[in-house]
Amino acid sequence: MRPAGIYTIKSGYQWKQNEGQQMDWWRAVWNRTNVPKHSFIFWLAMRCRLLTRERLMQMGIGQDIPCPLCGSHPETNAHLFFECEFSKACLEDTLNWLKTKQRNMGLQEIWKGVTRKVTGKTSRGLIWAILAALIYYIWQVRNDAVWDQIVPRTHMILQKIQMKSKVRIFEILKRKHMCKNRY
Repeated sequence: MRPAGIYTIKSGYQWKQNEGQQMDWWRAVWNRTNVPKHSFIFWLAMRCRLLTRERLMQMGIGQDIPCPLCGSHPETNAHLFFECEFSKACLEDTLNWLKTKQRNMGLQEIWKGVTRKVTGKTSRGLIWAILAALIYYIWQVRNDAVWDQIVPRTHMILQKIQMKSKVRIFEILKRKHMCKNRY
């Protein structure tokens, strides 16, 4: 705020910058390799802003209903990413495909662990894009379970991630090749 108590965009921005801690996961979320809609869902998940059943209850909408994927625990952000048996199995399939192991299965711990183990900007970007795709597809499957009562097998999620990753890599390589040939 200005001394006279008048709000400006600049003062609001400065206040917001100093409000909380620096989010060190923003590079993974807003990575150029990520598909934009994957980044958006990844961002919401990292901030615990997805409209899970727990969050809807806090807003006064709905009632406490178990997770639509496993049916055994209340649906929270932490449960959905990666305490739920379904999402945990999807994560394990993805980590096996990437030939990596991870002990801590929380969302924050996953991206930290994957980041530490991978060297190189391109490799790290690809891993982040795969993690963003995993989170996006788990959220998509959750929505399908809520609205259509359909829960696919976990290997189907891995196949979608693999396909989307291949397509995205080819798009990036094609873009780089086109830029290179212009000059």
